[in-house]
Amino acid sequence: MKSQFSLWLDLVRTNRTALTKLLLLTGISRGFLSTFDEDTIARIIDGFVRSTDWEKVDYSIRLDLNLDIREHAKKIAVPSLSISGKHDRIVPGFYSEQLAELTHGSQHVEIDSGHLSFLEQPVQLATAIVRFLDSHRPEDNNPQEVQKPTKSRI
Repeated sequence: MKSQFSLWLDLVRTNRTALTKLLLLTGISRGFLSTFDEDTIARIIDGFVRSTDWEKVDYSIRLDLNLDIREHAKKIAVPSLSISGKHDRIVPGFYSEQLAELTHGSQHVEIDSGHLSFLEQPVQLATAIVRFLDSHRPEDNNPQEVQKPTKSRI
């Protein structure tokens, strides 16, 4: 993944339109992308390029390049939800599954989407989050016992 993030960092500094096109091509599934005509895709790209805070994107990419969260994940002692996209070409699902295994009381859910599930499958994503939150709602305000990681598909 470092090669991918290094490419992004280069593009965020030299060709933001190319980076946006790359993120669109890899961030959503091919099936979803094919539902848009070329003019719509061009407007999406133009709008993203004009409205994005590129300094924050640069910072986030540098963080991705230099931060390994695996040791930190082991310290999380509250229920958490790891979500991946079935067709994710940016962060393959096994990374999310690994994160769920490292985090105590974590669940992993796979959404039928690419990386940008909030655009592609907002209802599936919201349903997964609501189900997770509902399943961890204390009935009598007592902390729940930490659960082992589980995996499910929506």
